[in-house]
Amino acid sequence: MPKYFFHVRRHDVFKEDLEGVNLASPELALEEATAAAREIVAERIRMSTHLAHVINPTLGNVSL
Repeated sequence: MPKYFFHVRRHDVFKEDLEGVNLASPELALEEATAAAREIVAERIRMSTHLAHVINPTLGNVSL
């Protein structure tokens, strides 16, 4: 099963996903990335902070 890494960049801060997660398909990886993005946005709304986020789910050597 392929391993997917979900890195997050906020302004000049880059958080690299060093662990990754095993998922059966790129479609499941996209679902995981979408859910994570929703969680980040919801948390920012709760905290009343800016929503300047870029989510870049990386699929091996392919970026969505």
